[in-house]
Amino acid sequence: MMKPLRTAVVGAGQRSRELLAAAQSVAGMEIVLVIDPSATARERVQEQHPGMVAASGLEAALADHSIEAALVLTPDDTHASIGAALLEAGKHVMVDKPLATTIEGADALLAAAARADRLLYPGHNMRFMPVVEILRRVVTEGMIGTPQAVWTRHFVGRGGDYFFRDWHSESARSGGLLVHKACHDLDAMCYVLGTQISAVQAIGTNAVYHRCPPRAVDEPAPAVVNDVRHWPPTALPEVNPAMDVEDLSMVNIVFEGGIMGSYAQCHFTPDYWRNYCVIGDAGRVENIGDEAGGGVLVWSRRRHGFDPQPDLRLPIQELSASGTAKPAGSAWSTGNRGGAGHDGSDRRLLEDFVSAVRTGSQPRTDALTARNVVAAGVMARRSLRGDGRLLEVPAPLSFPAPAH
Repeated sequence: MMKPLRTAVVGAGQRSRELLAAAQSVAGMEIVLVIDPSATARERVQEQHPGMVAASGLEAALADHSIEAALVLTPDDTHASIGAALLEAGKHVMVDKPLATTIEGADALLAAAARADRLLYPGHNMRFMPVVEILRRVVTEGMIGTPQAVWTRHFVGRGGDYFFRDWHSESARSGGLLVHKACHDLDAMCYVLGTQISAVQAIGTNAVYHRCPPRAVDEPAPAVVNDVRHWPPTALPEVNPAMDVEDLSMVNIVFEGGIMGSYAQCHFTPDYWRNYCVIGDAGRVENIGDEAGGGVLVWSRRRHGFDPQPDLRLPIQELSASGTAKPAGSAWSTGNRGGAGHDGSDRRLLEDFVSAVRTGSQPRTDALTARNVVAAGVMARRSLRGDGRLLEVPAPLSFPAPAH
């Protein structure tokens, strides 16, 4: 039996609560330390996880040679510096998405991983979400022919609660929501299509939240609560007075190999879900709903008009804890092992991280793509804040690839 992977968690905010819960059922992972400068956050962790060691500074993990790995779950603008310090201290590091808020920060992380010969694992959990797994299978199995176009829409019904009242709405902290939020979808589409983004062009604005009443400059941000009573969006109270990001963005995308795409993000819709449509030269696939209970629909024959009955309907369903498919009247199943945490993807993300460290298996998430989607988000914001022209996504710096 392999010894447990002794792991530190850096950051005790919302994301740490989700991953600490998921880690309890991950074989081979032992969370031994949580680091956060906030005494209140540390006390909350120790209340929820009795016996957990908590510290205020990163040195507690850097100096402990028995700690082999770390999860970086801090605000986005700290990912690059904290991740690089941990890598250089010899730790394998999972960095929550986005990998960094700047192209330079993402490149620095890749370079640090190469120098240290340690695993840099991006926390792109959407690669483990059932809807993305099914879309990838449809594409890779040739069910719609060769992909030519992808259209992605993100209806962010929680935008006001989650992003416009705290640091997420400050470009200097999040890189903007075409970095912080779009990186999820851009990475998922690169995974589904098996390619990278080569150029972007964008428009965007702050259409709604700039009109909402701000809190006083010296008042702390309110707690993040998903509250459906916050409606209409123009009535949202206590928005961040330092807000400088877009709440509505649209990006045109050119992928390597010539696939063309689009991405639209809106933070004041009444609903919260993602819609992906991939069109090939022999059909198209689209999801209706993106969680268990929804479906992925494939049309592969000509129609006279819209046909609500696809040629194939693939339900988004779960697997039992043992990994066997739950009955759903379909020959298809997905890899969701149940449990909370983004349709079970958080647990599977951590399992994949442990496996990659312990066995050297190929991780499902990809540091190069994670870097490139950060770069795509940065260049998209540069386009929308400039003259709207198509901008190339710069290639990463050259460095030796790490062995892991």
